[in-house]
Parts: sequence; C-alpha cells; structure tokens
Amino acid sequence: MSYLTINFEADLLRQAKNYAASQGVSLNQIVRDYLVEITKVTEKTALSPSSTDKLPVLQQANERRLEQERKAKQELEDIMAMFAHKFRGPLQSIQYNAEHENQKKHTIEYVRTMTGLLNIFSTVSTSANELRNKISQERQGDRTLTTVLVKSLSMAITQLLTVNNMDRIVQHYLGYAQAQVPSTATREQLMDEYLDIWENLQTQWENSFMQLGVKPDDLSLLIAWIQERFFPIQIVGFDDNLIHFKPYGVTESVFIIIMTEMLLNAIKYYSSARAEPVIVRWESQKEVCKLVCENPTTQIERDSPKGSHKGHTFLNTIARKLQGHFAQTLEQDHYYIAEFSLPSHLLIKFPLQKQ
Repeated sequence: MSYLTINFEADLLRQAKNYAASQGVSLNQIVRDYLVEITKVTEKTALSPSSTDKLPVLQQANERRLEQERKAKQELEDIMAMFAHKFRGPLQSIQYNAEHENQKKHTIEYVRTMTGLLNIFSTVSTSANELRNKISQERQGDRTLTTVLVKSLSMAITQLLTVNNMDRIVQHYLGYAQAQVPSTATREQLMDEYLDIWENLQTQWENSFMQLGVKPDDLSLLIAWIQERFFPIQIVGFDDNLIHFKPYGVTESVFIIIMTEMLLNAIKYYSSARAEPVIVRWESQKEVCKLVCENPTTQIERDSPKGSHKGHTFLNTIARKLQGHFAQTLEQDHYYIAEFSLPSHLLIKFPLQKQ
C-alpha cells in the first residue's frame, strides 16, 4: 500500500469521526445507517431492472416468435408434401389408363378426386374453423364410409404396385412366389438372383388391378383381390348408415387422406407367418367417431426404409385442426394399431335421424 493511499484513508477516517461527533452519534452508528441505505437501494434495483436488464426478456420474446414462425413454415411444408404424396395414386391410375387407352370413366373419377384434394389443401393450410364448419355442413349425399374406403384402398394399392415402389412391398412378392423362390431367400437375393420373378409379378399385379376397374360398391371384389396377393382383411362397422356426405367434397377428401395413409402403412409394414388379418374398423360413439387400423408386423418390416413418416405428422395436423386425435401403439411388439378420432357432431346430426 502506498504512502498516498494511507494518508488518504487516514484523512477520510478523521473526517468521518468529526461528522459523527457533530451529529452527536458514534461512528459505528453512521456505518450501520449507511449499510441500511445501501441494502434498500440494492433491493430496489433488483425489483426494478434497468433497460439493460430487460434485454434478455426481449430476446426471449423474439426467440419465441421465430420458433412460432418456424413451426408454421414446417407445417405448411408438411401439408404440401402430403398432398403431393396423395396425388401419386390418382396420377398413376390416370397415366396407366392413358397409356392403355381404357377406363375413361375411372380416369374422370380420379381427376375429380384430385380436384377435391386440391380444394381441401387450401382449407387445411389456412383455417381450422372453416375446415370443421365445411365438414359439419356436408352431412347429406350419396357418399358413405364404404365408398370412401373402397376408393382409399384402391388409391393405396395403385400407388404401391408401381415399379418405383416394388421394394416397399417386397414381402408380399416373396410370400406369393414361394413356389418359385426358396423359402430361405433374402431380400437381397430376390433383387439379384430372382429379380425376373419379382418384376414379372409386379407387372402382372399392376395390370390385374388396373383392369379390375373397382367401382364404389365393389368392396367384396377388392377384398378378394387383396386376400389373394397380400393378406386377409376384415372390415368392421362401415355399414353405419348415419354418415353420408357429398362426392368430392371436404369430408370425402379428408377421409381419403386419413384412410389412404393408414392403409398404405398397413400394406407396407404387414408381416405375419400365420397370415393374421388386417382389421379396419369404424366406431361411432356419442362423443367421438374412430377409424382404427390394426395390422400384424415385425421388427424387420418396421426397420425397413419404406417411407419418411411425414404422413403421421400430417395426420396429427389434421387431427388437431378437427379437434380430434391421432394415436399409434404397438401391442406385444407384434400388432401395430393406428387410431384416428374426431368429434361425432362433425359427421352426425343430433338427435339421430337415419337416412
């Protein structure tokens, strides 16, 4: 410590003692009073932050705004990706019919379906209230749960039967070709050593299905085709005659999106040594209506790279906008269950009136 500093502190102490004497109090009392004032100022500063202290709060608000913008952008991108995905089935059917110069009636049907999907795209990406209102206003028409199921199944199969999607349903080709391919054949061997069998089956199945020309009331014909090549399938509860809606409208388009995605996954990831059935079930309850799809599967199929899983993200978006719920569960590591629920009042007019 320097001589100057010692002199300064000694002088400061002397002035403090003189001030205390002039006030008639001790120096210790002066110090205590000073400490109390310092404490008050410190507490007041802590309770009333300066403009500099407010900076982190503004940064947090800005970060929240940016995160909301990011989520909105991501949701829009997911919606666009899903509709591009849903157009593949109808486009492939239109292309096939154009190349083979047949099924003009079915081509027109798919064009109208795509128009309905385009209309629903703008509604889903903007107003949830408008989406729900339009569905609740479409409770009459000649479309039923069964007709939209037939169309959704047809679109899913059409999409998966193309050359580009052969590897996504390879387990079905393998199962069907057991008489021509050793039971021990792996996927790699099928692609290399037995590729000609695989390719011939793909062509046969695609031609067979396109020539089938499934009509809205041809559910039994469609089930028979599926059971011969893919798996047994059970349809439960779709004869609910309380639910009707107009063709190519919002309700039908929403159901096509939901059903097609769930059925695509059921076909892609199906696996059962005992040929257990896929179960597609509709449940109408007082508060909610449910679409449930159950299919047996294995870890090998679930781990296979067969999709981006963006479809599930989009189903969650649709469910949220309808004030419903989308859930996925795996029971005993064997049975995959997808369930989509939405409020019953959107589809059924209360009190119940059968048409």
